[in-house]
Amino acid sequence: MSVIIRIASSFLSSLLISFTLAYINTVPESERLPNTYYISFSGNFIAPFLFLMLIYIVVAVLFSLVIDNKLRTMKVSAFIREIVSITLYFVGGIITAFIFFSLLGGPTYAVNRFGATIYGGAFALVYYAVTRILEIICYKKKKGMTLLF
Repeated sequence: MSVIIRIASSFLSSLLISFTLAYINTVPESERLPNTYYISFSGNFIAPFLFLMLIYIVVAVLFSLVIDNKLRTMKVSAFIREIVSITLYFVGGIITAFIFFSLLGGPTYAVNRFGATIYGGAFALVYYAVTRILEIICYKKKKGMTLLF
């Protein structure tokens, strides 16, 4: 069930982030200038969604399985385990974004690489949060507990 949760988290995280980015980057009809091309909401949504799904499925699912399996064997409190997990996810997101943008554009993206790597860390934390929420929901359903929402 762990892999299914992570694949569902990949889809939901990609959906959430892409929708947010498309909402931010789409210019409303009332503010558009004549004779100027603007990318539609769907155009702003689809490209990030596809890239994020690819990165989440290939990197995040494998990375999260390895990290979570290694952290389960640690003999520390659950709080420390979560702090270490959040830190590792953030650093893994930064490294993944750095590698992705280095392969994508080489030196032309050097100026924007720092900001992009921070976004990679933030996107990894979104994936982490969605994964944990889905694990809590599945755990409560499995135990027969009632959910508050």
